[in-house]
Amino acid sequence: MSRRAFSTLIVLIVLTLSALVASTALTIGSARVASTHASMDSDELRALGWSGIQAVMSELGAQRDELLRGGEPDITEEIVVYETDTERGVVKLIAFDPDAVTPVASEAARVNLNTASKETLLGLQGMNEAWADAIVAAREATPFDSPERVLALDGADEGAWDGGASSLEQDGASLEIATGAEIPFGDDSVIALRDLVTVFSADPNVQAGIGTDGDQFAGERRLPMNRGWSEELEAAIEERLGSGWATTLRSPLRAENRVIDDYSKLASVATNGQSEEGWLAFWDALCVTDAPFVAGMIDVNRAPVDVLKALPDLTPEAAEAIVAARDGLSEDTRAGLDWIAQSQATGIEFGALATLRNTLTTRSLQWRVRLEARVERFLEDGNRVDVEADSVLPELEDDQVRGRRLVYEAVIDVATPRPRVAYLRDVTHESLARALHEAASLRRELEPEPEPGMDASPETQSPSYRPSGPSPDPASSDAGGADGEGRSVERPSYADTDARVGRWRGGGG
Repeated sequence: MSRRAFSTLIVLIVLTLSALVASTALTIGSARVASTHASMDSDELRALGWSGIQAVMSELGAQRDELLRGGEPDITEEIVVYETDTERGVVKLIAFDPDAVTPVASEAARVNLNTASKETLLGLQGMNEAWADAIVAAREATPFDSPERVLALDGADEGAWDGGASSLEQDGASLEIATGAEIPFGDDSVIALRDLVTVFSADPNVQAGIGTDGDQFAGERRLPMNRGWSEELEAAIEERLGSGWATTLRSPLRAENRVIDDYSKLASVATNGQSEEGWLAFWDALCVTDAPFVAGMIDVNRAPVDVLKALPDLTPEAAEAIVAARDGLSEDTRAGLDWIAQSQATGIEFGALATLRNTLTTRSLQWRVRLEARVERFLEDGNRVDVEADSVLPELEDDQVRGRRLVYEAVIDVATPRPRVAYLRDVTHESLARALHEAASLRRELEPEPEPGMDASPETQSPSYRPSGPSPDPASSDAGGADGEGRSVERPSYADTDARVGRWRGGGG
């Protein structure tokens, strides 16, 4: 080879290597840029989702007085957080029940795993005795901070927890596994245990403001009857209920120095002949504990029949009759528990109603919300839909926007005037994770047992799917307090005795 040819070869090699180095550098640079953009996109979605959570928290806080009376929350279902010429950030609530009047779901409509008796737990479809025993034992040491924690206990039945179906059932999806078998998802006849339980329900021990002159004391702490009779208690009863009730209660309670720690005991000494409105005020003003919250009270106006059937003091027939009767009642009627006995279909008499007051309420102050945060970017071809400022944003076609999404599930607690986030979790990919876990579980069942001496495959050794617990708080927030400014009533202080489950508060209050 001549010297010139050799030099040319060397030059070509150097140029090729230089091109490879440059190409590699460009690839690495592009990857870093893409990674940076992805990180920025993720931060943007989290901020957008948290804005949606704050908006729901603010709306629920503003409606707290109505919720105390048993009202239904009115929540904006879609919010455009921002909009520019190229994109818009949208938060949309995802309804748990498409037929419900509100997209948020009541936590008080569920059985509280931290307070329910073993008998109540066993009344839930899918619960077994070993699991119920483990739940009762575990919570004595440490209360559960999220319902999913019980999946780690002995006796846990993941199939019952998920209802034997993946949330992909809405799409009619199925997966094929290595054995060639098709796994369908979805069985509408099976109820998921996870939809019947909670750890966040806590009824505030404050008056709803119902009955005769009850609105004057709405939001006031109820009068605890478990401290024994005193002149201060007598004066407070007379102020709220009148001298008639104070006289009726004074004699039996003062003479026997009785402590009333159960609503059945309270009913046994309440013999005063009163109107219906008078009895509503009586039950609203008095209570049998001085705790600021009573965890585990079940909202009889919203609990599904499967929850009501789990209660030992209700027969299955009574539970079904309650659910059938309640939807036709006015909001004022449903504000008190008396309607249960007034409805002949339930078969419940007023004498038995006192026992039910220990477990039932007519309101919900904790609400579960699932929302989707989405950034919609318009394509650069100018195919953008102009929208008037006061009109509804149109549904955009797939070829008009490029979307990124995040789904949060949260529990908002307005048991106190200052709302708080009790629970927050990113569930964007939860359905896929659950579906893959179910497919892996079924594949392990279909595969033959390994021969003695053979190691199991890594797939058969894969850990069980466990939904994660609460996510870290993405930001601190002061949602504002619906403190009922302008009222003369003194609000109770909750700071020293607040034993509710949940990690965060709006504004740290």
